Amino acid sequence: MQTLRSRISSDSSGIRVSQAPRCVFLYAASAHSAMRAEQVVREVLAEHAVSAEVRCLRWNPIKQSWTSHEVLMNTERKTSAATGRAVWQVRVKPPSHHELKVLAERLEAEGLSIARRWRYLIAGAGCEDDAHALADQIRARSSVGTRIRVQPGVYDIPPVRVGVPTGSGQWYQIWV
Repeated sequence: MQTLRSRISSDSSGIRVSQAPRCVFLYAASAHSAMRAEQVVREVLAEHAVSAEVRCLRWNPIKQSWTSHEVLMNTERKTSAATGRAVWQVRVKPPSHHELKVLAERLEAEGLSIARRWRYLIAGAGCEDDAHALADQIRARSSVGTRIRVQPGVYDIPPVRVGVPTGSGQWYQIWV
């Protein structure tokens, strides 16, 4: 348990750890943090040759219960596909309008659906995981100083481009 606590505190910011007699619980504020924490848990278990069930669940405030992360991501993808609108979006703000135009042309040439605004771009994503993957992809093609934010799709969201890999105040729980 001490190894896990020290590794989590050094690798993952904002992760809370608690334990019951036969379980360890880790709480994260985003899917990205939860996936990183889950990876660290699996590494620590392997290093100590310990076998344990590890599950990543997300709190569903409407149902007031924990839901599988994979089920939630699949539900978001289905909603995006059914409505033709992105459930999540990546907002990209380069340092200048010229850089915005260059980046937009590059992303469109790669087949990404984006909405251009004067100071920023918006790229749609079918679920939170896809949005973080898309943000990483855009970050790799962006200049220094570009601000990239993943957020729920709430306004002027471009249609989702099916098959293109594309964060939040939700809590995730990793069961060990």
